[in-house]
Amino acid sequence: MYLDIMSDNYNGVKLFLQHINMGHYWPIFKAKGYDRESDILELQENDLEKMHIKKEDRLRILESGKIIIIM
Repeated sequence: MYLDIMSDNYNGVKLFLQHINMGHYWPIFKAKGYDRESDILELQENDLEKMHIKKEDRLRILESGKIIIIM
């Protein structure tokens, strides 16, 4: 699955999370205002920690975001 993270797709973060089997976090991301694909570029581990996302899931989200960016 290819995600154009530079677009302003408001479903981008939701699709990204679903793609990496982390869709259950979508309501948290949306509540914190992370809804555009381009928001993935701005994520830092401390942002995810503040959302109470488990350490192993934070690492997976950040690493997956890097792979998507490179594509």
